[in-house]
Amino acid sequence: MFFSTTPEEYTPLRGSASAPGKRHSLMAAGAAMLVCLVLFLASGSPNHTPLQAQIREAQATPTVAITAPLTTTAQTTNAATTQVPQASQATNAATSATPDIAQSLSTFSLEEVKSAFTSGQYDLVYNTFSLGIAAQGAATVFFFFQFSLVDETYRTAMVITGLVTMIAFYHYTRIFNSWTTAYLSVDGGIYSSGVPFNDAYRYVDWLLTVPLLLTELILVMGLPKHETYKQCFKLGSLAALMIVLGYPGEISDSSSTRWIFWALAMIPFSIIVYTLTIGLSASIEAQPAEARGLVRTATYILILSWCTYPVVYIFPMIGLEGAAAHTGVQVGYSVADIIAKPIMGILCWMIASRKTALLKQDN
Repeated sequence: MFFSTTPEEYTPLRGSASAPGKRHSLMAAGAAMLVCLVLFLASGSPNHTPLQAQIREAQATPTVAITAPLTTTAQTTNAATTQVPQASQATNAATSATPDIAQSLSTFSLEEVKSAFTSGQYDLVYNTFSLGIAAQGAATVFFFFQFSLVDETYRTAMVITGLVTMIAFYHYTRIFNSWTTAYLSVDGGIYSSGVPFNDAYRYVDWLLTVPLLLTELILVMGLPKHETYKQCFKLGSLAALMIVLGYPGEISDSSSTRWIFWALAMIPFSIIVYTLTIGLSASIEAQPAEARGLVRTATYILILSWCTYPVVYIFPMIGLEGAAAHTGVQVGYSVADIIAKPIMGILCWMIASRKTALLKQDN
């Protein structure tokens, strides 16, 4: 019940699902949906129609060349020598009309722009990114809908939870668009458009969301104020340092360089895991009995999902190469992000809701 035993003694409870609280939740959820829609539309989508037409023409007539940016996979090779007169004339006409294009376009044969990805690998990454966008966007709307329905003590945690998934939604939209810009599927074949895939979006996302993930867990635990500030600052700083140390190895083609930065990033990673499992064990045991199991589960889920990242990171260093390694990395990171953000956020919401119910019982 949302009121005391008699009408005369009625006093609203903090965080009760009152009409204003429901209106605030609906407004927040509506705003979150609008923001997600704007972010999705603002990210744009590639137009591969001209290049697809060229590839289909080259498939039908092998001597026809393809006009593409110089950053294709054929960048380190010479221009194709199988150009036919009409392709050369078309390229010359385009480059003479716009000098900027003349500096960025070259001509390649069909084989030179063919990607190493199989159709199955491309579709697997494509669908995993799509799943990530849907999961992060849906979770964002849900968390902002719920934030005013929990006790005010935990509303900051719910807002942070929603921000984590909103940031991830935006970056997964950008990652998805970068993937479909860099590669295109034409009649079962996967080809490079010439625009490199930008994986830096993922690390920018982690730099923002990983410290916030730890913060939301600390906030729903309801620790004393000084302990909350201390742990949020400590764990957030370590998380940011871990991401910064991991990025140089991620973009390196040298296995030795990747191993060095992997080892460096594992130092703050290990401290974080130790703090969550050992350092905060007493605080976890001090949680209300009704919420203790959820807090422990949330901690284990966070650690489990995080342990996926260093394993995926070393895929290229343990024998996976080329398209197989790239596919494994993208799918592995995306699945880990879904576990660490929407699923972790749902657990934090369950903790906040459980503790809100206990406060109502006490009142």
